[in-house]
Amino acid sequence: MQTIIESFDVAFTDTIAGKNLTFEGTHTDTLSQEEDAATSAKKSKLIYTVGDKNVSAATLIGSITWSDGGVHYTNGSDANQNGTNATYKFDANSTVDVSGVIFNATSDPLAGSSKSITLMKGVDGIAADKISGTPSFAVALDQTNTKLEAKASGTAEVTGNDVTYAVDGVAIDKIHVKSVEGTADKVPANWTLATGATIETDGMTLPELVAGTHVDILQSDTCGFFANVPINGANVYGNQQDTFSEADAAKSVTIAGSQDKGVALNEEKNHIIYKAGTKYVTSITLGATDWQKGATLFDRSGAGYNYAGVTALGANDFALSYASPETVAVGDSMTLLKANATLKDLAEQTKQTAYSYSPVAGVAVDANITGKLAASGGIVTYTAAENRASKLTFTNVAGRGRGGVPLRQRPGLYRKDSCKKHGGPGTDPQYADGNGSRYCIAGGRQ
Repeated sequence: MQTIIESFDVAFTDTIAGKNLTFEGTHTDTLSQEEDAATSAKKSKLIYTVGDKNVSAATLIGSITWSDGGVHYTNGSDANQNGTNATYKFDANSTVDVSGVIFNATSDPLAGSSKSITLMKGVDGIAADKISGTPSFAVALDQTNTKLEAKASGTAEVTGNDVTYAVDGVAIDKIHVKSVEGTADKVPANWTLATGATIETDGMTLPELVAGTHVDILQSDTCGFFANVPINGANVYGNQQDTFSEADAAKSVTIAGSQDKGVALNEEKNHIIYKAGTKYVTSITLGATDWQKGATLFDRSGAGYNYAGVTALGANDFALSYASPETVAVGDSMTLLKANATLKDLAEQTKQTAYSYSPVAGVAVDANITGKLAASGGIVTYTAAENRASKLTFTNVAGRGRGGVPLRQRPGLYRKDSCKKHGGPGTDPQYADGNGSRYCIAGGRQ
């Protein structure tokens, strides 16, 4: 049996290691003396007893990683600054301040099964009306194409013998567009947009898209979800015109112009998209190329191209090379550029190519191919209009007798006495072959 000689109210402030939790309060200690149970005689032994730690105020402050259904502190299990797993006492007057709590989450807190966390477990006696403060709650949801910076909201309350915090909403502050890859990201269910929310495009990885197409970046199931959200940064659609230039492998045909590209919204305003706008072609430039009868050199006929801004063909450097120019017939054609119906018909240009060839040994022919360069019906073509010899040169062809093999006749190279038959009078001068036969240049095809 003990007799209390004196009691002491002792104030304390304890911190719980690693929990950002401080308890303030008092414990009532006693000084007592033991008595002999049989004789009630007091013994000389004095006993000092530390009383229960009664908490008057609990303060949570600092960063706490969100863990759905998790427990932050357990009374009697987590050690204080002295390394003691003390058990603290609480009553209806004990206050709890959570205003300094900063929750952090890298996943959707609304997706958890409990949507809550236990801040203080086993703190019997605390009243709900003694809990004060609103924690801040930062959510950074990193997805494939976007990073969503958001704030969650919720309520600290008493659940049984525990102080808990339950989240009830998440509002997006910023949407950072990172890339345009694979399947579009989704706005998590029940998330909203905070007042002043923005979409940021600086630093994103830019995709290569076909003109006139788009790819979804972030989708919401709510029509008009992004309607009032401004899009900022260097990669906003419509902020600036990007120039482009495209050519075939040999650079025989080059088209150039401008195109809008960037981040925008779909018509329903519930998808953030990357849009590659129509390519507005303003120039078509033609260079050197090889003659390829019936071929199409360059095809840019897709709906993503608009040629309405082209007013003339740039043909100053246009030149054709022929492997066998003497075989080119009037009407032979090749397509230089397959455009589309937006290319209006343009004035024809006449282009001429001079060449020489030897139909047989000792005979040289100088000739010209004259053609028409035209833009019509949405295509740019070159068509041979005339292939005419202008000069014959005979060298060292004498020595063949009349019984020998005569000069091989080629189209357009005729005996003098048959010129009219094959296309009209020849072009002077006339040439002899050494056998007394005379030849002229006809006005027909070579």
